[in-house]
Amino acid sequence: MSFNPKLPLFAGAVVEGRRVALRLVESDGRVLSDVACDLLPYGRGIAGLLESVKAAVITALRTAELGESLAARTWVGMGLPHERVGEAVARLREDAFGFAGAAVAADLHVRCLGAHQGPDGGLIEVDTHCRAIALPRNLPRRLGGGWPLADAGGLAAIGRATVADTLDVIDGLAAADTLTDQVAARFGDRDGLMEWIAAADAEGVAAVGSLALALDGDSPRATALLDRAADRVAALADRLEALGARSVVLTGSLAEVLARRAGRDRFVEAHGDGSDGALTLVRRMTSPLSPH
Repeated sequence: MSFNPKLPLFAGAVVEGRRVALRLVESDGRVLSDVACDLLPYGRGIAGLLESVKAAVITALRTAELGESLAARTWVGMGLPHERVGEAVARLREDAFGFAGAAVAADLHVRCLGAHQGPDGGLIEVDTHCRAIALPRNLPRRLGGGWPLADAGGLAAIGRATVADTLDVIDGLAAADTLTDQVAARFGDRDGLMEWIAAADAEGVAAVGSLALALDGDSPRATALLDRAADRVAALADRLEALGARSVVLTGSLAEVLARRAGRDRFVEAHGDGSDGALTLVRRMTSPLSPH
């Protein structure tokens, strides 16, 4: 199949941590390239995020052995951190960043669109954070507030509970087990633990939560924390369905262990990823050439 230089191109981009994942496709959906690029070094401000997406588009064009000038004919769907979406929409109204056009939504929104290949689904992401969204009639309904509030079910929340339990053990308020012994050994003493937790971010606390995952079955405390996380995921799934989600996808590093506890029959397999969802998002604002 030959490339038609007269038809528009489409790109679906998702900011994932410190990287941009982007898929470039032709108007008929044929994939031209998939790339993953680091965010540009001048930070996560809105200009930096949008310039990072532009750089990923250029990389995708080069990977497909196409000219950089085709960025001007590329429609770009973007999944950005929720708190940056409003800024991005305002900035793109002023400056199209050299694209034919752009559509922006929260990263969780486009992951849900991609997982279900359209609206009316729900998605729970259990990784550092525990986040959930339903898209009934394409109207996003988010659950949970992320770190440090309403994040039960994610590794950061499990790590925070692990640190609290370890402090109780150090203070003589609870019995030790394998999990709290390992955490106490990591920080040395009470002062070391308190100094660390005062400065820790979500990723750092999630690293402690990973100890619970590794000790599942060997530490009663670790097993109880993961059971509690599974209860949270089950409650989120029930709520998403009550909000109108026809089915729910569970993703993230904790998905396997929590699905086993919460019941696999609650969840369906994802049909696509965030880049697919970002492509769906941008195709809605374009020509009848789009089959989506």
